[in-house]
Amino acid sequence: MPLDFFRSEEMVRAQLYLQPECVHRVVHELAKRELVQFNDLIPNTNTLKRPYTNDIKTCDSILRRVQYFEDTLGEERAESPRLGMGKANLDLEITDSLFQLDQKLEKDEETLHGFVERQEMLKREADIINEHSECLQRSITLMGDDKAALDASASSNAGDPLLATFSFSALSLISGVIPLSRMTSLRSLILRDLRGNAIFKHSMIEGGAAGEDASVVFLVFCQGDYAKNRATRISEASGAKLYSYISDSGLRNGKLSSLRSELTETKSLLSLTREKIHSQLANMCTYLYAVKRAVLIEKEVFLTMNMLNHDSTSQLHIGDIWVCKKDVSEVRSILNRVAIDSGSSVPSFLEEVRTKDTPPTYFKTNKVTKVFYSMIASYGIPDYREANPALFALVTFPFLFAVMYGDIGHGFIMALFGFLLCKYEKKIPKKARKDDLFGYFYEGRYIIMMMGCYSMITGLIYNDCFSLSFHLFESSYKLENGVYTRVRDAPYAFGFDFAWREAKNELLFSNSFKMKHAVVLGVLQMLLGLFINLTNILDHGDRMMIWLDWLPQVLFLSSIFGYLTLTFYIKWLSSTLAAHPSSNPSLIHILINMFLKFSASAPGERLLFPGQRHIQIFLFIIIVICIPWLFLAKPLYLKRKLFGGRKRKVSNDELSLLNTSDMEYNAVSDDEEYHGSAHDHYDSVGDLWINSCIHAIEFILSCISNTASYLRLWALSLAHAQLSEVFWNLLMVRGLHGNFFALFVFFIAWAFMTVAVLLLMESLSAFLHALRLHWVEFCSKMHFGAAGIEFKPLNLQNTEIDLE
Repeated sequence: MPLDFFRSEEMVRAQLYLQPECVHRVVHELAKRELVQFNDLIPNTNTLKRPYTNDIKTCDSILRRVQYFEDTLGEERAESPRLGMGKANLDLEITDSLFQLDQKLEKDEETLHGFVERQEMLKREADIINEHSECLQRSITLMGDDKAALDASASSNAGDPLLATFSFSALSLISGVIPLSRMTSLRSLILRDLRGNAIFKHSMIEGGAAGEDASVVFLVFCQGDYAKNRATRISEASGAKLYSYISDSGLRNGKLSSLRSELTETKSLLSLTREKIHSQLANMCTYLYAVKRAVLIEKEVFLTMNMLNHDSTSQLHIGDIWVCKKDVSEVRSILNRVAIDSGSSVPSFLEEVRTKDTPPTYFKTNKVTKVFYSMIASYGIPDYREANPALFALVTFPFLFAVMYGDIGHGFIMALFGFLLCKYEKKIPKKARKDDLFGYFYEGRYIIMMMGCYSMITGLIYNDCFSLSFHLFESSYKLENGVYTRVRDAPYAFGFDFAWREAKNELLFSNSFKMKHAVVLGVLQMLLGLFINLTNILDHGDRMMIWLDWLPQVLFLSSIFGYLTLTFYIKWLSSTLAAHPSSNPSLIHILINMFLKFSASAPGERLLFPGQRHIQIFLFIIIVICIPWLFLAKPLYLKRKLFGGRKRKVSNDELSLLNTSDMEYNAVSDDEEYHGSAHDHYDSVGDLWINSCIHAIEFILSCISNTASYLRLWALSLAHAQLSEVFWNLLMVRGLHGNFFALFVFFIAWAFMTVAVLLLMESLSAFLHALRLHWVEFCSKMHFGAAGIEFKPLNLQNTEIDLE
């Protein structure tokens, strides 16, 4: 058909009859080419009872082991960043079966797990030895080796009752190590429990961890076994590690020497263990990612094979699929090729079937059109065989954005940014592409470039570049004594005349132009949506709906707002009205009087054109006729067809008519009678009337609200232009009147505000408003039901491995 270019692809439901030896290979080949969507033929069968569940469990087991290897590799790379780098090979062929692969990885996991556990044990032993050594050394500094040091401590604490009553030789000593975060609470607990009859000293371990993870050596002096036991229990409960203090200097030095020897030996063993871990991980890196990708593919294939129905009589595997009609021949060629390669004596084959189920909606996209389709799909999926709104959004979306964002300079920066993203798209790291913020810019790189280019075009029309105007052509005005006078009747060659930039009524002029053209663009886009809906009606064979629903809608919208947009151009192009501007009629008054006073214009105002009164009366009559037409014609027709008496065979044209009543599409065979699908949607005649009246009221009101909604094009364009002018006048103009340093400072400030406010915030605002206009105003006029089912072909996207 001529309109297939912008319609969803024609889909075919088919069944695959696969030989057992070809099943796996066929599913794999179809997944690589993303041609078909498999439907579950055994939806009521428990997952655990399906034939390939054990294979899926094996895949999960392998993936769990691979994940353990990856986690260990990530931990070890924190100490050795180059570990395993550049050794991954995704193209490595895996020849082992899943069971053999699982057993091999199980042995590797046990070996690696043993090394990792030994490494952790050696680290703990090294930490304990190091803490013990530090505790002995710090204890010497804290209390001294002889009584003179204790006497000095006693003189400095003469007010302490414990020191005044008892001799130091009678004191008990507790030494240990505790994290810095718990040291204060431990000191408070011990002194409170012993009622102040204790001395608490501490010293930070140098060269250890910093912050809250740092460790502290502490000493507690107290008298008696009871106080010592209490302080010991409190210390252990607080998480402290206690070490015995050796008072004899000879024994203490011998212990320190022994600890140093143990620490050296432990570190040597730790180094050897780490080398073994690194060696095993480095060898694994050559095949680890290839294994992961292969197993992910196998799992995806087995999950699909679990959706097939196994015929025990013929030993065939039967699969139910949706496939694009254009791809049926390619699927058949895959079946034949796989059968030949597998040496199968009986070929697999594909058989098309007829069905009542709703076919999925499938639009073939590329990297340019994908982002536009994603924007529409986020609102809803078009119904099957409907026109693709994204195809029209490819032009209308960046254009409406540019109407709100028209500026040559800002558009050039945006287009340059999008162009660079497109040019170096393959060089951008995959990790950056998946970033939460940058990922949006990368996915929308083409639309960013297009929005920038369109903004440059509208900026040329507005003659606006960073709030400055270009003197590209000869002006029609001349500045004399501070006043602009018209010197020639010829218009400016392209866009706005730069003389308007300095005129006192420049804002009034630009507002009038942008506001009126916002309405014009809105009416044109809504009419475009209605005419696209006409193509949907013709494609579905709903020719009666052209007269019952589409025609009154077009007449209603055109008679009010189509006529309003026509008066804009009549008033602009009329030389008679231009010669007498003071008596020009108000277009708002014309529209109001057309409904309230049945008059062409207000008293004292001139007519826009001869015969205006008769035309407006004619349009008013059409509007009055369209209202009951919208309310009555469609429900009366549907009532007669659906509730008019005996059941009869319904034609395809009448069946497709139900689609315009928001009913589900069903492809019915020619020899099958229709037995009340309409009754499934409309339970009664009252339900039919209520539904139709709601749609009629919604359309009538939306014509007014949607047209007013397009005024956002004018509002955001005004805001963008004014903000650009404010930043230029307040920053750059002041910098240009100062010295070089002032110019540099003001330029930095102006550049920052331009990027932060105009290039980021304003562009985001314009983007969201343009998106809203397409979602609500445009799609609603297309009767875009957004009730379609997305085509989800079997693919291997989830098996992609990121090596960066």
